[in-house]
Amino acid sequence: MKWFKHDTDANMDAKLQEVMLDYGLEGYGLYWYCIELIAQRVNGDNLTFELEHDCRIIARNTGSTPQKVEQMMKSFIKLGLLDADNGHVFCLKLASRCDDFTAKAVRRKGVKPVINQEVGVCPSLSVFVPLEEEEEERKRSKKNISNIHQQIADSWNEVFKDELSAVSKVTQKRITAINGCINEMKGTVHDFSKLETWTNLFLYVKSIPFLMGGNDRGWTISFDFITTKSKLIKLVEGEYEYAVK
Repeated sequence: MKWFKHDTDANMDAKLQEVMLDYGLEGYGLYWYCIELIAQRVNGDNLTFELEHDCRIIARNTGSTPQKVEQMMKSFIKLGLLDADNGHVFCLKLASRCDDFTAKAVRRKGVKPVINQEVGVCPSLSVFVPLEEEEEERKRSKKNISNIHQQIADSWNEVFKDELSAVSKVTQKRITAINGCINEMKGTVHDFSKLETWTNLFLYVKSIPFLMGGNDRGWTISFDFITTKSKLIKLVEGEYEYAVK
């Protein structure tokens, strides 16, 4: 298959949003890398739509670890982004997004998934159902991350009460923006997955007159401004601290 259809708003898909919530852009990138690997092997004579690379190879090619790749792929399967059976991983939905030549072969021959066969030489995963303790940890982590968005908004409202516009609703767009900030700052000294970091940032912003309306336009910072990745980086680096009024 030379190409496949890819929607420009694929990142807004609810399932992929869950992937990014749990694993950030690393998980999002790994998913599409797997789809590309599957598509590369599909042709008129191979319509299984199977992922023929195992976790070790994928980890080596992506700079990750086999354990982390397996964990993320389990998540893809659980969410229904990928299919799995008896040690094989595939993506049957890709059959509806083939290039024109492959689409004709699919209509003529049909999809031929590898189901109920012996585990191949290179099974993608060793186990498909996460262990109970892994699942519980994933749920706890997801709950904490899900709560953080509202907590951040509440902290903003508390710090800037009666001074700046309050956040009335944490929309999906705002959740995505906050997730982007958290992922952008990973690996730095600023851990924005913690509420305390956001609260400290809000207090810092409050101390800067320029951001609080002390400028010739009377402009004030907003919640959507501060949760924009590029603006957050500038704030953290102190670029607005000495802004001309």
